[in-house]
Order: sequence, then C-alpha cells, then structure tokens
Amino acid sequence: MLFDQAAANFNPAMFSTPGIISSSFGRFSSLKLLESFTPAIAGKEKSRALFVQDAWLALRAAEKEVTAVIVMTWEYDGRMTIHLLGSSRWQSDEVWNNFVKSYSGLIAQVLEDKSGNAKSKL
Repeated sequence: MLFDQAAANFNPAMFSTPGIISSSFGRFSSLKLLESFTPAIAGKEKSRALFVQDAWLALRAAEKEVTAVIVMTWEYDGRMTIHLLGSSRWQSDEVWNNFVKSYSGLIAQVLEDKSGNAKSKL
C-alpha cells in the first residue's frame, strides 16, 4: 500500500530539527481515493445513502522533541486544506506570526497565478 511504502522511508530524527517540514498528500481525485463518495459526485445523487463530506489527515507527535512546524496540505472535492502541527514549547508567537505572513503570501501567489488576479486577501 501507499502508506507502507512511505513508512519505509520515515526518519523520526527529522522532527527534532527546528524549521518547517512541508508535505502534500496531493489531490484525492488524482489517487482516485473516495472519488465516488465526494459531495460533487455522490451528493448529487438523491438515491445515494452515503457520501464523504470532508477528508482529514492528521499526524500525532508523541515525542516531546518535535521542534519543527509541520505543514500538511491536500485537496479533496475541489477544496484545499492546510493542517498545521506545532508546539508552544518550541514555537513562539513571533515564529507563528512570521510563518503566517510567509504562508499567506505563498497562498496569495498561487491564487493570483491561477486566476490572473488575486481572489482574496489573506
């Protein structure tokens, strides 16, 4: 399976290095995961008894030495989700404010590049 292959490359030491770790699961639709259960497809069928409104991925950091900010992103049913993992033990308000400024700027660039003009102010 996909997750078994990823687990073989996992190195827990990377989480004890201060910084930002960014990972993207990608598009659920590209992987054909839950495709027939998305609101865009299954939600339109009145006879459909089940559809998956949202998909959520999470990472639990049980180690006390996770010093990195971990950013996970994915797209499900046309909506991008950004999931953050961090700790007040290792990241200050200043670190988070700088992170928000940087990441907001990147998102604004993506939105602008996609449409030719900014869709929203972050």
